[in-house]
Amino acid sequence: MLLKFLTLSLTVCVLARKVNCNQIDLVLDLKRTYQKIQGFGGAVTDAAGINWKSLNTALRKLLTNNAGLEYNMARVPIGGCDFSTHPYAYNELPVNDKYLSNFTLSPEDYKYRLPLLSEITKTSKVPVNIVATTWSPPPWMKTNNAYTGVDLLKSLVQKDFQYGGKWIVGNLGPTIKKSKFKNIVKKYPKALKYIDGIAVHYYSDGKFAPHILDEVAKTHPEKFILCTEASEVFADKQEFYKEPMYYALAHFTKFIPRNSIRIKVKSSTKSVEIKEGTQII
Repeated sequence: MLLKFLTLSLTVCVLARKVNCNQIDLVLDLKRTYQKIQGFGGAVTDAAGINWKSLNTALRKLLTNNAGLEYNMARVPIGGCDFSTHPYAYNELPVNDKYLSNFTLSPEDYKYRLPLLSEITKTSKVPVNIVATTWSPPPWMKTNNAYTGVDLLKSLVQKDFQYGGKWIVGNLGPTIKKSKFKNIVKKYPKALKYIDGIAVHYYSDGKFAPHILDEVAKTHPEKFILCTEASEVFADKQEFYKEPMYYALAHFTKFIPRNSIRIKVKSSTKSVEIKEGTQII
């Protein structure tokens, strides 16, 4: 017989003294499931590789070991990105090479990213899934012949804000589905059949409420959602820092393996806040 509900009771007390104890019941609804967890990880950019290689051997081993956060994913930009020392793309030459006959990796790949990825995959206890993200194509593919600039996109968006979605439906989506590559990202209803998931950057949450992601997950439960950018580092120190974020992430990364499924949890109290100086029994 399968359980439908499971109740966990936690007793929260002041540290070292069993006074002012409150029991909290957490009811797990085993039949109300949400998204499947793809995993947790970080970005392997040029900057990450440069900072990693700047550390001495002992610190490198301390940073990449199998007793840490146990990440199992890595985001890798395709070509240069905003964490590169200069703009670049694959197949920059020859110009107008529509067959991409010179699609080759960059010196930065061989010097920074591949060594770091190799160390990560060698150290990890589980297979590491890689999320490849696009940045700028070669300038010869763009109307302004430059890595940066949005004049064309801006003018098109002003005329038709769903231009990007139409491009996915009419061009990118069918092309990718016909090829051996099948992973793209979203907008425009008809484009959904070409989309497996959505990438999110954490900034601008002051303009857009985080609950938007709840709505996306509820409306499209079959699509995965990945947070793909955040950064903190002091590059000139021969040390790295375990910030509070490190330990906060560990509560998830070390206890939620890949393919875990989130289930509904209801608390007997309106809010559960564990303050400093308390312990859970």
